[in-house]
Amino acid sequence: MKDYCKILIKDKKQINQSAWHLLIISLNFNKLKTTKNKLIHFFIKKKIYLQVHYIPIYKFKIFKKNKINKYKTLPGAEKYFKSSISLPIFYKMGDRQVQFVINTLFDFIKRTRK
Repeated sequence: MKDYCKILIKDKKQINQSAWHLLIISLNFNKLKTTKNKLIHFFIKKKIYLQVHYIPIYKFKIFKKNKINKYKTLPGAEKYFKSSISLPIFYKMGDRQVQFVINTLFDFIKRTRK
């Protein structure tokens, strides 16, 4: 699985300082031969709602509408945006719920590798 998915967490020294409000994963959609959109829809069918974070600022409507084009593209921001997604995590999340999210992710990866 490590060829397809990485969990992005803070350095071990910072773990006790984290608020643990985000659990971001990075997927290699090219290797999986699928898209971020398909992943999101797969999870929605299971009633799991993922979040997208850190959208490059020039992708917002206000920038497009006003033709503010200071940045054509930022390759690093684009790569991060295209590969990263936030899994659900919340204070009262139980072991069964965590396992369900993990199993759903593994199921998606297995299905796309075929």
